[in-house]
Amino acid sequence: MKRSSNSKKSLEFCGIYSSTFVPKHHKKAASRTWAAGALLALFTPFSYAAYQVDVNWDSTTRNLPPEFFSINHFQMFDTTSTWVSSWKNGIQFIAPGSLRFHNGEFMKKWYDPQTDDWRYADIKKSFDMRLKGTEKVMLSINAWPASYADASGRLRSQDTLRFAALNNRLVSFLKTQYPSLSLIVEVPNEKEDLYANTTDGPDAYAESMGKIYRNMKQANPDVPLAGPAFKFVPSTSNVSRFYGNPGIGLDYLTFHYYSTGSATLSNQEVAQKFRSTAQKIATLAKSVQGKAGIMLTEYNINYAWQTPDLRMATHESAAFDLYFLIHLMPIDGLVSTFAWNDLNSNYGKLGSQGEFRPSAYLYHFLNGLFVGTVCNVSAIGLPDDVAIAAILKGGKKRIAASNVSNATQKIVLSPTGKSKAAYTGVAISATGTREIEYTEGEEIALAPMSDILLWE
Repeated sequence: MKRSSNSKKSLEFCGIYSSTFVPKHHKKAASRTWAAGALLALFTPFSYAAYQVDVNWDSTTRNLPPEFFSINHFQMFDTTSTWVSSWKNGIQFIAPGSLRFHNGEFMKKWYDPQTDDWRYADIKKSFDMRLKGTEKVMLSINAWPASYADASGRLRSQDTLRFAALNNRLVSFLKTQYPSLSLIVEVPNEKEDLYANTTDGPDAYAESMGKIYRNMKQANPDVPLAGPAFKFVPSTSNVSRFYGNPGIGLDYLTFHYYSTGSATLSNQEVAQKFRSTAQKIATLAKSVQGKAGIMLTEYNINYAWQTPDLRMATHESAAFDLYFLIHLMPIDGLVSTFAWNDLNSNYGKLGSQGEFRPSAYLYHFLNGLFVGTVCNVSAIGLPDDVAIAAILKGGKKRIAASNVSNATQKIVLSPTGKSKAAYTGVAISATGTREIEYTEGEEIALAPMSDILLWE
C-alpha cells in the first residue's frame, strides 16, 4: 500500500526507517517484513458483527508517568564489550522510561565480604559501559550480606543499621560518580517469606525495614526509596504494616506479578489472571493514595525458568504485555511497570544475541508514541480477552488494542468528528510486525494473540 508522506514521517519518529534505531543486522529482515504485508488487518467481510468501540477523547483518567513503560536490566555484571554493545543497541531501540538494575547475585558479585564494603571498581565499570549518566535508574539492593543474617536467613536486629550504612555508602558513591543520574534505590527483593512462619514475623520484617528506610532517607534525602519488592500484590495487612507506620521513609511500595509457574497454563487462564490482578493493583493504589506511589517492578507471563515458557519469546508475549498494560494504564498512583526482562533467552524482550523480539517492537512504539493522557473507552459486548486503550499525546490520537483470545476479533472505531480520523500504525502477530493504515468507521480484524497500535 502506498504510504503518505505523513505516515512515513510518523514511522521515522519511531525508528522503523531510521538507521539510528534499526541495527544493521535487522535492516534486511525488517524491509522484508514490511514488504511482505503492508496490512495485517484485512478489511474484508466477516460472518460476525464487529464490536463498536467508542472513545470519549474529552473524558480522561490520568496522564501516564514518563516511566510507565520501563524494563528490568538483568545481566548487569557482564562487561564483555560485544555483549554490552548489543544490549545498548536494543535498549536504545526500546527506549524504556527507566531501567531497574536487578540480579539475584547482586551481593555475590558486587559486595566484598572481606572488606564489608562494595566492589566499587566493578560497579563503576558496569555503569560506565552502559549509561550516559543522565538516565533514570532503579538500583535493586536485593539482599543483605549472608554474614548479617541469622540461621533462618533473617536480618539480625543488631545488623539492621549496619546494613543501612552499607547501602548509604553505595548511594553516596553513585551520587558522586553520576551526579546527573536520576536514581531510585529499592531495598530488598522478595524477602517476606523469611518472616512469614512466625506470629511476629511480618511485623518484625516491617519494623526492621522501617529502621533501614528511615536511616537511608536521613543520609540521602534526595534519593527516593522503594521497597520491599513483594513477590505478589501485597495483602492489606502487609500494606498497613509498611504504610500504617508514620515516617517509615518509603516513597514507593513495590511488588511483582507473574501469572503462572507452568508453561501449560492456557492463554485464557493467563488472561483471566492478568485481569484480576489489575483489579487488585487498583485496590492497592487506592489504599496508599496520598501516602506514596506504587510500582510493579517485575512482571511477565511465567516466573519459572527450569522449563522455558516459549510464549515469552514470541508474539504471544507482546500480546500479553499490551493486554496487561492496557488494564493498568488507568490506575492512578501506579507510577511505573518494569517488564522482566531486557535481554535473555527465556524472558527477554531481546533474545540472547540481542535480536529484536515482538515485545521489543511493542515497547519501542509504546515509549515513543503512547506516553500521554489516558481517555475513556467503551465497547458493548467486547470479549474479556480483548483490551483497548485510547491515548492523547500532543493533541494527537493513539489507539492500542490487544487480542489474547484464540479467535479473530473484529472492531470498528466510531468516528468522533465531522471528518474521520486517519491513522498509521503497526500490527504485531504470528506473521510478524507490519505496517497498517486505518480510518475511523472501517472494520479492522485483530488476529488471535496480536496487538494493533494506531496513531494520527
